[in-house]
Amino acid sequence: MNTCALRGPAERIDHAESPRSFLLYFTGSCNQELARLVMSKEDESCHAFPVSLLKLANADCALAELLLKEPLHTLEALREALIEAQEVLVDQGFEGTVKYSVQPRLHSLPQFLDAEHSWLHPTIGGVRSAHTGRLLTVAGKVIRTGPIQMLEARRMYECGRCQHRFYVEADLAQRQVLLPVPKACPSGECRSTTFHHIIEGSEHTDYQEIRVQEQAQQLSMGSLPQSITAILTDDLADSCRPGDDVEITGTVTRQWGRTYPGETCEVELTLLGNSLHVQNKQRNAVDLTSSVKCFFADYWKSSAEKPLALRNHIVCSVCPQLYGLFTVKLALLLMLIGGMERVIESGMRIRGQVHMLLVGDPGTGKSQLMKYAAKLSQRSVVTTGTGSSAAGLTVAAVKEGGHWALEAGALVLADGGLCCIDEFNGMQEAQRATVHEAMEQQSVSVAKAGLVTSLSTRVTVLAVTNTKGSYNPRDSLEANTGLSGPLLSRFDLVVVLKDAKSAEWDATVSEHILASHQAHHPHILPKDSSGACSKAWTMDTLRQYICWVKEAFQPEMSRDAEDTLLAYWQMARSKEDRQSARSTVRMLESLIRLSQAHARLLARDTVTRQDAIVAVSLVEACSDTCSTCSFENALQTCSPAVPDAEYKEVEARITAELSAWQEMLKFH
Repeated sequence: MNTCALRGPAERIDHAESPRSFLLYFTGSCNQELARLVMSKEDESCHAFPVSLLKLANADCALAELLLKEPLHTLEALREALIEAQEVLVDQGFEGTVKYSVQPRLHSLPQFLDAEHSWLHPTIGGVRSAHTGRLLTVAGKVIRTGPIQMLEARRMYECGRCQHRFYVEADLAQRQVLLPVPKACPSGECRSTTFHHIIEGSEHTDYQEIRVQEQAQQLSMGSLPQSITAILTDDLADSCRPGDDVEITGTVTRQWGRTYPGETCEVELTLLGNSLHVQNKQRNAVDLTSSVKCFFADYWKSSAEKPLALRNHIVCSVCPQLYGLFTVKLALLLMLIGGMERVIESGMRIRGQVHMLLVGDPGTGKSQLMKYAAKLSQRSVVTTGTGSSAAGLTVAAVKEGGHWALEAGALVLADGGLCCIDEFNGMQEAQRATVHEAMEQQSVSVAKAGLVTSLSTRVTVLAVTNTKGSYNPRDSLEANTGLSGPLLSRFDLVVVLKDAKSAEWDATVSEHILASHQAHHPHILPKDSSGACSKAWTMDTLRQYICWVKEAFQPEMSRDAEDTLLAYWQMARSKEDRQSARSTVRMLESLIRLSQAHARLLARDTVTRQDAIVAVSLVEACSDTCSTCSFENALQTCSPAVPDAEYKEVEARITAELSAWQEMLKFH
C-alpha cells in the first residue's frame, strides 16, 4: 500500500486540475461501477455512487488529500467528473443513460494519510472546532430522528435586462436559509439589480436532521455521552431509525442559531452527511476466527460422553467473584444465549429472547450479576427504575426548531441486545405498564404529538428488584414484589434469592471473599470429577462462545422434549396452589425457549429430553415452590461434584411426578 503524509500548505494542491484527475480516475478504475450506474433505472430521484477514499488514495494520493482537507469545494468537482465519466461511457457505445441526479458517497477514509489516526476517525466527543471544514467519519447510535422536510436546495433567478440565469444556493449552516441574492448581475456584462424568480427552475431535495450519540463502550466511568447533529439530504434522508448503530462520513460545519440584538449567537458543530451505513447486523459481531471456532469444537469433542461436566465448567466461569449461585449463573447464561425466534404463517413473530427477573434480599449479588451480564453482552443499556420515566424507557417526543422528533429510550437503544433495569419495583405502575408491549410483542407503539409509528425493541430484559419487606414463601410473587400478574407472566425466569442464615455457608463465603482480595488471585474453579482444578474462562472467551453458539446452532425440538414440556405445563396448570401469574400459556413458551438455549449451550442441533428436564428443573429451582430439585435456595447452589449422577436424580424425580399426575388423571 502506498503511503503519504498530509501536506501542510494547501497551495501545493492544484485545484484547477482536480476535475480532470477525477475523470481519469473514474474512467480508469471504476468501469464496472460506472456501467452499473448507467444501466440502473431512471425511477430513482437520486442515484448514490460509492467512492472508496482508500482506493482513490492508492491511485492518486493528492486527490484523496484534497477531498479530506477541502471537501465542500471538491465534492462538486467530483460530481461533475462523475457525470462526465458517464457521458464518456455512453459515447463509447455502452447501452444506458446518463444519470445527472447522482451523488458520490465517500467511505473508507484512509487513516495512513494522517499522522494522527484519530483525526479522521474521532469519537463524537472528540469532534472539535479544528475539524471544521474537514472530512471525517464518526460512529454512534441514533437517538433522535427529525421529520423529513422538503428543502429548496437552489433557487433560479433571471436578470431582467440580459436574461442571464443563475442559482442561489441554500446555506445549511444557516438552517436551510437561502444565501442572499447578488447585488448586481453575476454575468459581468450588465450591472442590473432587477431579478425575476424562475419557479420551475428551482431544485428541491429531501432534508432530515438526526442526533447521533457516542457508544457507551467509548466512555470512561462518570463521563457524559456526547452527541452531534447530522444533516441528511437526498437519498440519505429516512435511511435510519432511532436505536440504529450508524457510521457517518461527512463534513464538519458550523450551524448558527437564531440571532437576537445584544445577545450572543449560539454556534453548534454539525456533520453534513455524505454517506451513512447502518451497522445493526455487525453490532453484535465478535471476532470469531477459525482457531477460536476450532477451540470450541475440540472442547466438546474432548469429553463428549460428559457434556454436563463441560457445561458446568462454562457456567462456573460466569461472575467467578461470587461464590455459589450455580443455578442463577446457569439461568443468566441461558438468558444471554436465548432461544429461537420464529414467525408463524399469519406473520406474527414469536420472540426468542429470554427475560429474567432477579428478586431477593439485599446483599445477595443481584446488582453484580446484572453488571456482569451487561459487560458480557455486546450491546447493553443499564438503567434504574427510580431514575427512569415511561418515555425514558420507551420513546419520547421532543420539539426542536418548531418540529417534533422521536427520541429513543432505553429499550429502543438496546434493540438486539440486553436492557438491564435495576430497582424495578421503584417504578410507578403506569411506567411498568409501558414495557408490556416491548417485552412480548418486541415493539413500542407511539402516538404522540401527531407522530404515530412503531419502533423495534427485540431486546432481552434483565430486571432486578428487592422484596417488599421480608420474603414470605406463603404469599404470592405479586404480594412479595408488588408487581402485577401480567408483568410477571412476561418473565421467563423469576429467580428468588433468600439470604438464609447458615453458619457453614457464611464461613465458606467469607473464605472465598478473603481469598479473592489477595494480590493476583486467579479465579480457580472447583475440582472436577477427576479431582483436577481448572481455570475459569475469561470474559472475552465467554463472549466469543455465546456468539459462536448463537450463530452456529439452530436446534430443532425432538418429540421426547415436546412431550416432557407439555406434560409438565399441564401438571403445573392443574395444581391447586399454582401461581396464576406464572402458569399461563406463556410458561410453555418460556420452557421451549429455555430448552433451546440449553441445547445451544451444549452445542447441539437437537433439543433432547435432557434439555427439557434441565429447563423444567431450572424453572422450579428458581421459584419458591421447588418440588423436583435437590436444593431449596438458589443462592446456596454450587456446581455438583458428579453432574451426571445429580441429573439422573432430578430426572427420576420429575419423571415420577409426571407419571403420578398422569395416573391420577386416569382415575378422574
